[in-house]
Amino acid sequence: MRVTPRMYVYMMQQNISVAQKQFYTASYQASTTKKLKYAADDPTLASYQMNSNMALDDIDHFLSTNAVQKERLDNAESALSGMTDIFQRLKEIFVSSASGQYNSQNRITFADEVASLKAHFIQTANMQADGSFVFAGFKTESAPFDATGQFVGDANEREAEVSKGLFLSVGTPGSRYLTELDGGINLFKVFDTLESGLRSNDIAKIKSASPLIDQGLSQLTSARIDVSGKIGRLDLAAQTLEENKNLINDSRSQFISVDPIEAIATLKQVSDNYKASVQIAAKTLNISILEYMK
Repeated sequence: MRVTPRMYVYMMQQNISVAQKQFYTASYQASTTKKLKYAADDPTLASYQMNSNMALDDIDHFLSTNAVQKERLDNAESALSGMTDIFQRLKEIFVSSASGQYNSQNRITFADEVASLKAHFIQTANMQADGSFVFAGFKTESAPFDATGQFVGDANEREAEVSKGLFLSVGTPGSRYLTELDGGINLFKVFDTLESGLRSNDIAKIKSASPLIDQGLSQLTSARIDVSGKIGRLDLAAQTLEENKNLINDSRSQFISVDPIEAIATLKQVSDNYKASVQIAAKTLNISILEYMK
C-alpha cells in the first residue's frame, strides 16, 4: 500500500503523541514517585492501591485504640504501685507500733497516720484517666469507691478490639483488685482493723492486722501482674500491627511507587525521545518545530 503524505503526517503525529504521553507520565512519576495519576491508567493497580489504603487506615485505627488503652493501663499500674507503697507503710507502722517501745499516745499518732493513709488509698483507687475512672468497670463516669472505701462501681471488665477480630481484656476492675468480691480481702478494711487497734491501744488487735497487711500486699502484687500482662498483650498486638503496616508499605513501594532515581533517569530518557520525535518530524516534513507545534 502506497503511503501518502497525509498518512505519513498522521503517523508522525501518532509517534509524537505517544512520546508526549510517555513524557507526561514520566514527569508525574518523577515528581510524585507514584506510578498512577488516574485509576483508569491501570484499574487492577488502582484497586490494589485502594485496598491497601483501607488496610493502612484500619491499622492506624487499631494502633490508636491500643495507645489509648495502654495509657489507661499504665495509669492503673501506676496507681497500684502507689497503693503498694501505702501498704508498705502500713507494714512499717505495724512493726513499730506492735513493739513495746511505744506508748498509747504514740499509737494514737500512728492511728492518725493510718486514717490519712486510708484517705490517700481511696483517692488513688478513684483515680481518673482522660476523664474516666480507671477502676470503675463499665461505670467510668462515677467514682468506684465512696468515702468509706465501699465499692459502688461496676464489676464488669472492659474489652477492646485491638486488631481485626481480636478482642482483649483491658479492664482494671477495682472490685477484683481491691475488695473481697472475687475471693480476696477488702483492702480498705485493713486500715480500719489497724487503726482501731492503735486507738484502743490493743496489742492483740494490732497484731491481727499483720496477716491482713501481708495478704493485701500479695493481692496488690497479683493485680499489678494482671495489669502488666494486659499491657504486654497490647504491646504484642501493636508490634504485629506495625509489622503488617511495614509489609503493606513495602508492597506498595514495589507496586504503586517508583524508585526516585530510576524515575529521574526515565524522565531524561523519554524527554530526549520526545524532543527527538519532534525534531525528526519537523525535519522530515520540512517544517520548523515552532510551526509544527502550532
